[in-house]
Amino acid sequence: MLRYESEIYSQTIDAIDFDHEKLVKLSLKLIGRCALVYLKPSENVSWRYRCGKRAMKPLSILAIESKPIQSYSYLNDCHPEKMDLPNHFENMIRILLKNLANESTIVRFTVAKYLASICDRLTEDRSDQVINHVLQLCSSSDNDDNLWHGCCLTLAEIVRRGYFKAKYFPDLVEILEKAFFFEKIKGSFVCGENIRDAACYICWSLAINCRRAASAVIQELAGRARKFPNWIDVIQRTGFHDLNSIERTFLEIGVHFATSYAEFRPTIINHLLFNKSLHFDHSIRQLAAQAIRKISLQYSFATEQYFLSYFSKFKNLSQEDYNTRHGLILTIAFLLGSEESLQTFSTMDMIYEILFNLKTSRLKI
Repeated sequence: MLRYESEIYSQTIDAIDFDHEKLVKLSLKLIGRCALVYLKPSENVSWRYRCGKRAMKPLSILAIESKPIQSYSYLNDCHPEKMDLPNHFENMIRILLKNLANESTIVRFTVAKYLASICDRLTEDRSDQVINHVLQLCSSSDNDDNLWHGCCLTLAEIVRRGYFKAKYFPDLVEILEKAFFFEKIKGSFVCGENIRDAACYICWSLAINCRRAASAVIQELAGRARKFPNWIDVIQRTGFHDLNSIERTFLEIGVHFATSYAEFRPTIINHLLFNKSLHFDHSIRQLAAQAIRKISLQYSFATEQYFLSYFSKFKNLSQEDYNTRHGLILTIAFLLGSEESLQTFSTMDMIYEILFNLKTSRLKI
């Protein structure tokens, strides 16, 4: 194929601009294969992640202390640095990276797989450049859902192959924190489900070889070392079939963790108050308000700063959009109805004044 690679590349590159999903996919697939022709397989590279040594230390310490395994002598002949790469090789990589933001899902997934395969055969430095570029694409764009999906798929494929270094994990965690909650309104619908799914794919790629062992380790630590006494209950209550129902997740599992375990309570309550109760989906706002009400029946919101912080947002009700207004009013109503200690004269007078001013003013939707 090396003999005809240049001709294939020159004829294929024009087909990428066509508005035809399958044609673009096959063209990018062909470009990816043209790039792989110049890279010899190197399965036993020294810097690849290997299962074996385990240490319960921070990632930064592991990254400093870890030393590369001495590479085999016969692998030195397989490095792409010693191969004659064409001038358009970097342009192939640029084309693949550019199409991570393609509108088609199958195109993005094809590009992700070929970028991971190319990183599989590149040298350590060149592979790091590709990974860095993908991480920077996520950091530089917060609104392009297609780009986020393509980058998450690429990172998942690279992680699954074991070519993702520990030094990049802090950046990966930041991306995952955003990807897990990615939502963007486009006209009359909301996008982001595919990005959240791709983020789960990254986590699955990280845990594919240890997820069962991790559960066993937690049970051992809870039973023998008494380190995580609550995590056995967490494992039992967070199975797939339990979390498959959104009503059960909000009204039973989330409420149970918030009321039973102090270490989970602040995170769950803050997320319900300042995220889900202000969600653009009406059903999510309803579930969040009901969950807050059930939590307040067993745990007083008056003893903490939750109500004060939330009420300070309620004071600016007239400046919020329609969905936020509805969520604020609904949640405040549930809280006041379930906890009598919050029903002070000053609070009720202030709420009445805010609602009266809102009613008399023009509603901005």
